[in-house]
Amino acid sequence: MSNNSVLNEDVKKYELMLIVDPEIGLDSIKKRLDDVTKMITKKGKEAKGEIFFQDDWGMRDLSYSIKKRTKGYYMVFDFTCEPALIKDFDRTLRLENDVLRHMIITLPFAYEPKSLAVMMEEAAKEEALKPPREDKKGGRAPMRPAPVAAPVKKEEKAEVKVEKKAPAKKEKEEKKETSMEEVDAKLKSIIDNPDLNF
Repeated sequence: MSNNSVLNEDVKKYELMLIVDPEIGLDSIKKRLDDVTKMITKKGKEAKGEIFFQDDWGMRDLSYSIKKRTKGYYMVFDFTCEPALIKDFDRTLRLENDVLRHMIITLPFAYEPKSLAVMMEEAAKEEALKPPREDKKGGRAPMRPAPVAAPVKKEEKAEVKVEKKAPAKKEKEEKKETSMEEVDAKLKSIIDNPDLNF
């Protein structure tokens, strides 16, 4: 990758992830990936783009079936190009029958690419550093609810309820009467307002 293309303000970094239909066979998959590489780096009347990282994830299970397929061949391309060309790439890939899914995202300028293998190693190291929480059977311990304050005796609880119920009803009735009077007064002021026409 040349430094001039990165320093150019019109050039940005992008990542393209492809999922190719595995039913077409490995030779056809390789040909399809070569076609995508040529599409990105094609030099014609104008320079298109420059691939600075590729990661072949290979055949993987899909989270859900796409076009009645449960597996797909994954490939990731990190490249630089002018933003105007992304629409052409997207349209071309959308029309390809052998491409099950694709996604193009803009990368930050300081992005450093990592392969899937490196990311998986880092995740395994982080998991190994975490202290294990095991229950008696050897698996992870389930989450336990937070401790509850000391329980209230039933007798005390019943007495408190009886004392609170009677005043609460009277307060609600007073609030209803007060609120109805307020509503009537507001309604009357609205109707008597000379600025409103009905």
